[in-house]
Amino acid sequence: MDAIYRRWALRIAEMNGDAEGQWEVYLYALRFWVSTAINFALLLALGWLFDCISLIIAATAGISLFRAFAGGAHHHRAEVCSAMTMFVMAAIVIVARMPIPVEMVTAVFFPILLLAFWSVYRYAPADTPNKPIVGEERAHFRRLSYIIVTLLALAFSGFLALGFTGIVLAGALGMLWQSFSMTPHGYSFSHAIDDVVEKVTTTSIK
Repeated sequence: MDAIYRRWALRIAEMNGDAEGQWEVYLYALRFWVSTAINFALLLALGWLFDCISLIIAATAGISLFRAFAGGAHHHRAEVCSAMTMFVMAAIVIVARMPIPVEMVTAVFFPILLLAFWSVYRYAPADTPNKPIVGEERAHFRRLSYIIVTLLALAFSGFLALGFTGIVLAGALGMLWQSFSMTPHGYSFSHAIDDVVEKVTTTSIK
């Protein structure tokens, strides 16, 4: 799949007459938007199958909207990204469907918000090999990340006030996962998963 992204990115850069190296920006965009669309379709199917679409949407908002400008670790293969997304979402939904008292959800929610703001301050926008971010662009993406986290905080606080604890917990856990993916530990974890997959597939081919 990644080879297809590379061909598309090179073709787009060629068509636009962009400078050498610009294709890597297109590669990042293709990976992000295509994998997001595929993952969202898979997640909606999962939500419909297990009757948890509202939780899936909340968790997706907590991860994807936050990630759009804050960045974070990426897997090298689209299929690995999709598999990890499904695994993480399944874990979040299982926890969010538990009958957890609103007091406990509140006690978890606000520290996660503080962590999200801290991760933006400390790491956003998290660089990727195919999307180096420098100068004013970096400050711009950081401001947008703060805005997104603030909007998510307000939205989930509103759901909390209305008693929708499952939605709040799903969204908060999504934000927690995204915050982790921006840290050096998140990058190390992502690379470790990629290394394991690479070794398994290489061994299988042999």
